[in-house]
This record gives sequence, C-alpha cells and structure tokens, in this order.
Amino acid sequence: MIYFLKTAIGWASIWIPFGTEIQALLKRIDQCSDFILILSKGAFARTLDPAFNPRQDWLRIELAYALKKQKNIIPILLEGFEGFPENLPADIKDVAKKNGP
Repeated sequence: MIYFLKTAIGWASIWIPFGTEIQALLKRIDQCSDFILILSKGAFARTLDPAFNPRQDWLRIELAYALKKQKNIIPILLEGFEGFPENLPADIKDVAKKNGP
C-alpha cells in the first residue's frame, strides 16, 4: 500500500509494507492531511459481505479511521467502479459525500 501526504514542498508518499500492524498503519494515517482512496470494481465487496470479518476488512478500517480523524478524503475512481453503495456501514457511509475536505 502507498499513502500520500501533502508536505510543504508538494506530495510525498509513504510506503506501508505488507503485514504492517494495524496500529502502525493508523499512525501513518495520522501523519497525513490527505487520504487518497483508490476504488476499483467491487471495492466494497468485502465490506458489504455479512460473512466477512470486519476486523480483517482493511479498506473499511483505514477509511473509517481517516473519516474519524477528519482527513481530506480524495477518491480516485478507476474504470469499472460503479459508484458508492447505498448500504455502506455507518462508520464509512459519509465517504460518498467526499471529494477533498
């Protein structure tokens, strides 16, 4: 995963290695003013699957945390993304209204 943050001289990226502990990941999000959310077809499939453990849904965990911390959410919609589902969980439903601050 790559996170981007805005610095005084422009955009910088933060590389988060696979297997990073969740607390380390959330700490990295704390360091960013902007959270770039890259969405492809089926991006919310796990989130909407009642059989999937929400504690393993990294998209939801990261996004809910960024929303809670009032980060600027910048969605990047890739080809095939069909829009935000109406039945997103309460902790991330406001993402549908975001495009920056």
